[in-house]
Amino acid sequence: MFTNLIEKHYKYLGLSTFLIFFVYKMQKIQNVNILYGDDSWVVVGSNYSNFIEKLLCCSITYPGISLLHQLLFQITQNTTTYLLTVFFISCGLMLFISLSENNDLEPKFKILFLLLLYSSPMLINYSIRSKPYIFEAIIAFHLLIILNKTIKNNKFESKYLFLFALFVFMSLTTIIPLFALLIVLIKRNLLKIKYSRLGLAFIFFSAFLTSTYGFLKRGTELESYWVAYYAPTEGGFILFFRWLFYSFIRILSESNKLDLGASSFSILISTILIFLGILFVLKNKQIRYKLEFISLIFIINLILSTLKIFPFGGSRVNIYYMILVIYLNVLGIKLIYEKLNLNNFVVIFFIVVSVFYAFSLPINYFQTTRFFNQNAAVKVIEFVNTSSENIVLYHGGVWTIGSYINYPLDMEKKGLNFSGSGVGNVPIPIFNKDSLYVPCAKYKITGHCKDVIKNFINSQDFKVYYLAAIHIREYQYQEYLDAFEESGFIKSVLVSELEVELVKFEK
Repeated sequence: MFTNLIEKHYKYLGLSTFLIFFVYKMQKIQNVNILYGDDSWVVVGSNYSNFIEKLLCCSITYPGISLLHQLLFQITQNTTTYLLTVFFISCGLMLFISLSENNDLEPKFKILFLLLLYSSPMLINYSIRSKPYIFEAIIAFHLLIILNKTIKNNKFESKYLFLFALFVFMSLTTIIPLFALLIVLIKRNLLKIKYSRLGLAFIFFSAFLTSTYGFLKRGTELESYWVAYYAPTEGGFILFFRWLFYSFIRILSESNKLDLGASSFSILISTILIFLGILFVLKNKQIRYKLEFISLIFIINLILSTLKIFPFGGSRVNIYYMILVIYLNVLGIKLIYEKLNLNNFVVIFFIVVSVFYAFSLPINYFQTTRFFNQNAAVKVIEFVNTSSENIVLYHGGVWTIGSYINYPLDMEKKGLNFSGSGVGNVPIPIFNKDSLYVPCAKYKITGHCKDVIKNFINSQDFKVYYLAAIHIREYQYQEYLDAFEESGFIKSVLVSELEVELVKFEK
């Protein structure tokens, strides 16, 4: 009776689940006054007046999604409202793909799929971040939906090629599932290239432009982060397969504070369900294209990792395929349902368990990034906004202060590839306020910032400075303090909390 009710009213049930889940979780999300640095990098462009600067300032590989975040940040009244808006959109998109008519799961399994998405630690906690990951996951599954429709109708609609170009513009990472889709279509003779030359030219031109832009902007800091997720090419097959084994485990469950895993199930349960999901596809020849599509995504990503182009494994930049892992879990549950003569007990059991996981899952902005004292940061930003004193900005907080400052901003212009002098080669904002200075844009080597700041101090004739610092790294920040003290200034600490300080220096 319960599953019959789901079959008849699954759309209303799905919508009700979405609304109840969102309202319940929004009460649990703590107030956030100030975004952390790697999120403020994305939204600082909301204060730029030039559209080209907005487009190119704030992401390495996802200009379209960055523009969306900038727009949402600009139109919402405060940071908490912005994060709740992003959360609402993310959960709504999960509802959309779960209940899509071309998602060929039966209604009860569509509801189960939705609940498993809502109970995913990685997907839900990153749905309140200024990141592309959730949107990339939605696009990856939407490509599977397009594949379902194309196979069902035995016809590929050329209009999708322009949609694919939009996906690439939204995020360069979508090239990976997109190429997997194109390979499956070409293999099945469903993509007639001679009839779609304009569309194909458009998508590959878009991919080329976005790829070129992304890789031109990729700096040494990003390479240092990705290197841990590259496939080891030295050390033999044993090391490679050991790395591959642990990479898959990182996909399934929490491996560190930032990589939370795709599923709330244990590694054992998730592995069993994925195995059963693969078995379910193999036993049904008419849907084997799904396994081809998912497998190709992993294979392409693995090749890129081996070539040291793009990371592979449990990294948060790979959330786009975690949604497919959850889909395989659903297919595994479907196989159990079909093989066990327990009527609808299996579906009811997993729905109840998923509801428990979804509503008990912790969700916190600082679950996936470093914590810093919010109240102290507000005080520092307020001082920067209202004071006419000479203020030196610590480089780690330049983008965050730029996101909340009341003065006009321009993007730093550093060349045709729009790279900047900031951390990760990100262009720093240029503050149109005469008494605001950024003498050191990023920490390079020991002594770099200290020397630059001392040269700056010696070139001026000011007796009083204020040092405004947010997102402090102690060993880098110490160089700022040393530069002023070695130049004969006396320090007075006005605000000092976790990763935040406001210091007055006076001769």
